[in-house]
Amino acid sequence: MKKLEKLPRCLILALSLFLLLTFAASAQTGKVNAQNGLNMRSEASTGASVVMIISNGVQLDILETLPDWYKVSYLGKTGYVSKTYIDLPAPVFAVVNAKDGLNLRQSPSTSASKVAVLPNGAQVTILETLPDWYRVSYSDKIGYVSKDYIVLTGDSSLPEYATVISTYGLNLRSGPSTDYQRLEIIPYGARIEVASRYNDEWCEVKYMGKSGFVTDQYLRFGSTSLLSRGDTDRGSTGAQELLAFSKNYIGYKYAYGGQSPSTGFDCSGFVYFVFKEFGYTLPRTATSQSQKGESVKKSDLIPGDLVFFTSPGYSSKITHVGIYVGSGDFIHATSPGDVVRIETLESGYYYRNYICATRIL
Repeated sequence: MKKLEKLPRCLILALSLFLLLTFAASAQTGKVNAQNGLNMRSEASTGASVVMIISNGVQLDILETLPDWYKVSYLGKTGYVSKTYIDLPAPVFAVVNAKDGLNLRQSPSTSASKVAVLPNGAQVTILETLPDWYRVSYSDKIGYVSKDYIVLTGDSSLPEYATVISTYGLNLRSGPSTDYQRLEIIPYGARIEVASRYNDEWCEVKYMGKSGFVTDQYLRFGSTSLLSRGDTDRGSTGAQELLAFSKNYIGYKYAYGGQSPSTGFDCSGFVYFVFKEFGYTLPRTATSQSQKGESVKKSDLIPGDLVFFTSPGYSSKITHVGIYVGSGDFIHATSPGDVVRIETLESGYYYRNYICATRIL
């Protein structure tokens, strides 16, 4: 049998570099938050054997993200850990400052191939800091950009929000004056994105996919809700206010792992975000959220209840969550490539895959 010839050294180096960059582009870290340590298991199951116990506070490399587990590596070993006990680092945001756009490159070199050209003013997330480069994510792309054309902004780059405090609603107008056309009336309690302060009296805002101007005398700025936890008893208007707030994000993109308007939402991230604004901090996965609150029969659903679903092939395991809005409908962050929307529980896919419901409010 003829022996295979040795690969040229340059080809071996190129392949090694490719594998290194491929891993680096997808690598993510997380911190163990488990007082008594965290089991790394051989498979993504609590019934799988324990590979090792990882101490509290340890940083892990996340290799793959599953619905309720992370595949991780630590001290040369690879295994699975529960998402519940892993804290992800807070994102660092920055803005592109390059009039003609900025090259996103495959590796930290001006001779590396271009992944994309980022437009001036684009917001990116910093994943890693190198001497002259940042590794960043933008939309669904990851690569390297020169530090010379990046302005770090921190959380201040995220949109500012305000809540409408006028009992009769607030006019959204096409310009910064009562002389301009009224586009619609924004309801009391709605939370809107403030794009800019036009002057001392008017703000340019975004609401339900529309842009316009409102007078700021009927706005409360900041993330504080108009409701306290005591306002959300069953039978009060609290659930309706929560749902009105959730509907502000209809049309926002689905993003796996996302839990904010700036990144987009996955299903449990959307529920987490909405309820947190009203003083409730829920777990971060659909399975964990299903274990909170009071179990509710489908026939007893009221607005504000959480509804849970499975997916074909998952043997009734909970894989999805939404918020019941009444009349047989619920609001949820749907699936990759789709958006936050309202859909029915009474027919179709979600009727067939409905599992259970719980009541938090």
